[in-house]
Amino acid sequence: RLVAHARPRKDVARVIADSMFGVEHPAMSSSDVVAEEEENMYQIKIIVDTPEKAAHIHRALIHLHFTDEELIAHAAPVCSRSRSTALVSHSERVASDGGMVRASVIAWRHVEMSVRVQTLDEHYAEQELRTMTRRARGDARRNRVTKRLGEKAPVYGFSRDVLNFLLASRSLVAPRSCGKITVMVHP
Repeated sequence: RLVAHARPRKDVARVIADSMFGVEHPAMSSSDVVAEEEENMYQIKIIVDTPEKAAHIHRALIHLHFTDEELIAHAAPVCSRSRSTALVSHSERVASDGGMVRASVIAWRHVEMSVRVQTLDEHYAEQELRTMTRRARGDARRNRVTKRLGEKAPVYGFSRDVLNFLLASRSLVAPRSCGKITVMVHP
């Protein structure tokens, strides 16, 4: 699925003002994303095409056993601890968005691993929600930083207001003035 959109005029005004003043602040960078989950274990996500396959694989996690040949083929040590996994937890529930959450924690050789089994549709829905959340967090951070910058450098705040007025506003009320610069609107 492909999702594309043009920038709203309000965003264009912000981008122009930021580029005019060379605003590139680390706190506003989209790559400066705080990890959403702190994990102290390995995470494995298995993505399949149907809910039936997802349920089948999730049930199979309860009893995982490996043959000596499988362990040797993957350069794993052949011993009693390596031949099977221990189930720590196993849950299947309906998420708030209506999709299924199939999550288990298994231990192999005393190392815990979180295993999630999802359909491709569930995976895409989860990624879309995370992207929207991350974007909203980044926008809020950007707004806080640029507001402080506008307070410290009034010309910057004034420029953003003027550009927003020219490109996005439908109002005939002129933006605030700055020092010796005044904007007057004549209908």
